Amino acid sequence: MNESVLKYVCEQSAEVKTRLTQHFSSEVEEFSILTAKIIATLQNYNVQNLLHDEGDQKQVAFGLMTKGTNTLMAGFELALAGYMWEPPVLFRSALEVFATAWDIVHNEARFVIWKTGKKFDSTDSISNVKKAIEPFGKLYGYLSYMNVHTSITFHKNLYI
Repeated sequence: MNESVLKYVCEQSAEVKTRLTQHFSSEVEEFSILTAKIIATLQNYNVQNLLHDEGDQKQVAFGLMTKGTNTLMAGFELALAGYMWEPPVLFRSALEVFATAWDIVHNEARFVIWKTGKKFDSTDSISNVKKAIEPFGKLYGYLSYMNVHTSITFHKNLYI
C-alpha cells in the first residue's frame, strides 16, 4: 500500500497537475492573475507598514488577508492535484478569513470584540460583508452547498 501512495506522491500527482493545468489553462491563468493582484497589494502594504501593531485594525487585517491568500493557494493546489471535495472547504475558509479582515477594518465594534478576546463569530463578519458586497454572499452560499460540512448530504453525494 505504501508503494502506491509513494508512487502517487512522486509521479502521478505531477502528471495529474500537468493535465489539469493544460486542460483548464484559461482558468489557471485567471486565478494566477487575481491571486498575484492580492499578493502585490499585500506586499505593497507590508513595505509601507514594516512595524507590526496588534492594536491597528489594518495590521491585523493584513495578517488575516495573508492567511486567506495562502489558504486560497492551498485550495487551488489541491484542485490542480485532482482533489474534488477538499478545495471548496479551503475556499470557504479563505472567504471567512477575508470577511473577518474586512469586518474588523470597517466596524470598530467588531475590532474591539476581536481585540478583547470575546467570542468573535466569523458568520457575523460574513453577514456584514454581504450587506456591502452582494456577490460575496452568493459566492459564500455557493461554497457552503458544495459539501463543506460533514452531514448526511455529504455522505449521499460522496459516491456521485
